[in-house]
Amino acid sequence: MKNRLFLTAVIVVVCSWIVVACSLDEPIAGDGTESTTTTTTTTALTVSLSQSALTLTDGTNSSLTLVCNDATAATSAVWSSSNDAVATVDQNGKVTAVSEGTATITVTVSTLQATCLVTVTSSDVTATAVAVSPTSATLSSAGSTRQLTASVTPSNATNVSYTWSSSDTSVATVTQSGLVTAVANGTTVITVTTNSGLKATATITVSITAATSTVTTYSVNSAYCTGCGNCRSVCPSGAITISSRKAYIDQSKCTACGKCYSRCGRGAIVKTVTNN
Repeated sequence: MKNRLFLTAVIVVVCSWIVVACSLDEPIAGDGTESTTTTTTTTALTVSLSQSALTLTDGTNSSLTLVCNDATAATSAVWSSSNDAVATVDQNGKVTAVSEGTATITVTVSTLQATCLVTVTSSDVTATAVAVSPTSATLSSAGSTRQLTASVTPSNATNVSYTWSSSDTSVATVTQSGLVTAVANGTTVITVTTNSGLKATATITVSITAATSTVTTYSVNSAYCTGCGNCRSVCPSGAITISSRKAYIDQSKCTACGKCYSRCGRGAIVKTVTNN
């Protein structure tokens, strides 16, 4: 009877020990092992750009920076542009503006993408008005010239060219550099036109005054002439003759050189100047 009770007590103690050990999830004392729990955490990949929008003038450039939390993944980034005619991008994120418009720059890392909207504006400055200087001029002789100069507003307008024309080329002509040349009496309008259609004018008056000329003739005053022949001796054209001790000048042969006038010591040769 005592042996049965002792065996029962032992069984109860052993069962109790097993239950406690299992509930504590601890190894049985003395087996030399430990229980270890390991937790692994994975960080999600993130991709973005330093700018989501960028404005450039054609011909300029700027750089976008990739922001990625995985340096290794970032090395495989691929850059692209939705419109290379507007803006291009190299594989370092350098954006070059080509022409006016918009383009989307995209960087792809693994399965993720980030974008930047690039707006390209034109560097051209449009002329709004044109003027010519001077606005009027008078030319007084055939072949005389006057330089006209064109200017636009604003002064920094780009890609401006000019075409010059004369409304009456029989009065005055104009070169494509704005140089006016008088032809004949009258009035003409010189027009300068820009390649965008802007116009300005200058009025040119040509007033040519008839040129005056002088005619010199030599004759003999017989009251003083002695017929010495000095005048005849120096005349290169043989226009002087001596008759009855008087000198005579043939005007059809005289060249009005004046040698006879200078040679005569008696004042018998008369010099006459006439304005025509």
